[in-house]
Amino acid sequence: MKNISISLPGLEDYNPLAAVPYYEVNPHSLSNIEWSQKMHMDCKYAHIRIKELAEKHSNLSNDYPFIKRDHRSLSQIFFDLPIKFTNRASRSVINDFGINEIRNSFIRNSCEYNLKKFRKKHGKVITFDHEWPRQQTARILIHKYQNFPFSFEYFHKQWETKYSFVNLVTTEENSELSSHTKANEFTDPKTLYQNCIVVLENLLPNREIVKYNFAKYK
Repeated sequence: MKNISISLPGLEDYNPLAAVPYYEVNPHSLSNIEWSQKMHMDCKYAHIRIKELAEKHSNLSNDYPFIKRDHRSLSQIFFDLPIKFTNRASRSVINDFGINEIRNSFIRNSCEYNLKKFRKKHGKVITFDHEWPRQQTARILIHKYQNFPFSFEYFHKQWETKYSFVNLVTTEENSELSSHTKANEFTDPKTLYQNCIVVLENLLPNREIVKYNFAKYK
């Protein structure tokens, strides 16, 4: 975490890191996940475990010591679910390798295949960061289910359009984001990335999103 504090009277709650640019996901630039039967079953199992843990936690005492272990056990199940690249890379990644190299390496094909191929050429210097960290996603979804017992269809859509999102960052940035999440309360991706000063850039300018979407349906 970047430690920046303001102690001037009246500015105690001011966070200068809120000025760090954060570019939202452009949903029009994303392809739908191609769900295999195994992925679909893994998603069903994840929904079942969310339900079971939500019901378990609703009946626990306040001093139950294994809440984080339950969150971690659910997050391990999320490893089996598909991810979706947001077509965004950190400014550090782009500065290190050039935007053309990153775009040519990651815009098409599966993101896992692209990362493996890129690492063969450049080494393990970049990785995918889950915009919604899996253990925090587990905590959020268990709590949400306690207040709103959502259906499998709802969870499936939420995974497709939110919790599956990954961004391309350096391994150092990934460690920084992970450490910050462990040391501080996670609220949302924007705050996390701003606090760690990780600036994401869109790899597909608006004029090319139209071209890319057209190409998908040719």
